[in-house]
Parts: sequence; structure tokens; C-alpha cells
Amino acid sequence: MATLTSTITEEITINGVERGATRSASITGVNDTFNRIVTCPVGVNTSVVTFQTAVNTSTGAVDVDNVKYMRVSNLSASNSVVVSMPIDTTTGPADGVADDVMSFKLAAGRSFIFGSALNSIAVDSTAATPIAAASLVNVESISVNATTADAIIEVFIAS
Repeated sequence: MATLTSTITEEITINGVERGATRSASITGVNDTFNRIVTCPVGVNTSVVTFQTAVNTSTGAVDVDNVKYMRVSNLSASNSVVVSMPIDTTTGPADGVADDVMSFKLAAGRSFIFGSALNSIAVDSTAATPIAAASLVNVESISVNATTADAIIEVFIAS
């Protein structure tokens, strides 16, 4: 097993005062990594990773139970993308069937970091209150839609 160290550094000086920070996290027990750089065609949802109950259940699948760290980076210089995480709103193992989706815009040159894919996300369009931890469900996959031109995406997962 290996340890992944992730370091985030923000550097900014406002009115002569440094306001940035550096944060590091060590994630132990990493046995596998998944790394992919893919050009996502404009206007098409491109699946960049899928999560299943075991790596042998689907071509290129990542075991949803073992994910400890995920990063999606938009390597494009000027094109934003929409990143979508279809989720399974039923409890139990990932079945590859999405019931809902959480989507967000990722600007050019930016990254999104997420922890586990297991029991870690939920969407509720009817309530105006925070979602309880017991209601979180699995991420089924991650897909990217380039909105204005083809975009280059990097996905890194440690599990």
C-alpha cells in the first residue's frame, strides 16, 4: 500500500499582505490509481470514468468501495466544461444505473477535488435544508460536456 500526498497552494497578495495558504493531506492505503487525459468533443457527454462494485464488472471500471481521492482537471486554456456525476439514489452497491445527476461548470485551467465515490453525494431539488449523511449515495460515473469547443480533461483517482 502507498500513501498519496495532495498539496494545494494558493498564492495571493492584497495590499501588500499575503493571504494565500498551503494545505496538504496524506491519504494512506492506496493500492491503485486511475489516470486519464481525454479530449472531450464539444456538445457531447463523454464518460471519463465509471464506478462499479468491482473492477472486473465493466471495462475500465474503478471499484466504488475503494476510492479515496478524485480529481478532475480542465486542461483547456480557454474552454469551460460541464462536469456531471450521475448518482444512484437507491441504497446498495453501484449498479451502473443513474437515477439523478449533479452537474457543475469547471472553468478552463481549474480542478475539482472530491473524496470518496461511496455514499458521498446526493441531490435534493425539493427541500431547502442540508442533506443528512445517511441520505448520501454512490457516484455512478463522471462525464464531461465541452460547451464551446473541444476540451482536454484529466482525471486522477487513487483507490
